[in-house]
Amino acid sequence: MATRVSESAIIQFPIDRVWNVIRPVDFAFWSKVSSSDVDQEGVRTVRFNDKTVQKYRITEVSEQNHSVTFELFESVPAVEYLGASHTWRLRRVTSDNATFFEAETVFSKDASTNATEDSKFKKLDLFIELRAALAKGAGQKVAAASISKTVSKSDEKQVASHGAPGTRQERSFIAVKPDGVQRGLVGDIIGRFEKRGFKLVAMKLIRPTKEFAARHYADLSKKVFFNGLCEFFSSGPVCAMVWEGKNVIATGRAMLGATDPNASNPGTIRGDYGIEVGRNICHGSDSPKGAEAEINLWFRPEELISWSSTSESWIYE
Repeated sequence: MATRVSESAIIQFPIDRVWNVIRPVDFAFWSKVSSSDVDQEGVRTVRFNDKTVQKYRITEVSEQNHSVTFELFESVPAVEYLGASHTWRLRRVTSDNATFFEAETVFSKDASTNATEDSKFKKLDLFIELRAALAKGAGQKVAAASISKTVSKSDEKQVASHGAPGTRQERSFIAVKPDGVQRGLVGDIIGRFEKRGFKLVAMKLIRPTKEFAARHYADLSKKVFFNGLCEFFSSGPVCAMVWEGKNVIATGRAMLGATDPNASNPGTIRGDYGIEVGRNICHGSDSPKGAEAEINLWFRPEELISWSSTSESWIYE
């Protein structure tokens, strides 16, 4: 059975500053480290003052949850256990804008008591040196140089705008159509997505022009009902939203129900509130490609807000 070692501390600095320092996993703030670098495959080589050289591979990064996991897979001199996986997690302390930092290591079952005890002391030392580095001004600027080695500029733009399909940062465009707005259903629809566990990252009320409606429904331009659809969609205000979460595109479509309210199951938005297909309350992205196009059509990048919710630890494992 694996051995888990966990230590935690309150760091009296804002979470973004702490994250900027630990996110690269370069140990630049730790006096025991003489240097570190990362190769093109994302392998981080760390050289310690005692001549120990260790190699780590970052296996998971969550910008949203402020957590990073990395594994030790090579050490000179060799360690006495088969493997160790390290995770650093941050949580915002809302009362004074401090940061809760948890450092956890999962050792293979062959790790000795000496190895696990040494891990505890190293974690406590890490907290002390991190506080000292932050007091000297570390983390005031985003560690862009380190991030760019593992995330390209195009990838950064993708995560910041239309999300990252297949992850917790997947995003979907959801619109409450003019009939839904006029009937006062916006609040209920927002409530359903919030109660499901999804996160609202953008919203605005807009009355689209017919030309804008035609751009939104461009894939239906050859349908006989296209002109009438655009007329209706531009007939009143539309509540445009972007929701974020794991599987939000497929789940969001299921929550809306079938296009024809009469074919929608009770419990879905259209099944509960709609009668005719021409007044079916809402619209939702049908695919990652569709979500990308719709989000970029309706929102500028600066209108999408990336933020961390305190409830995420109760929604995701």
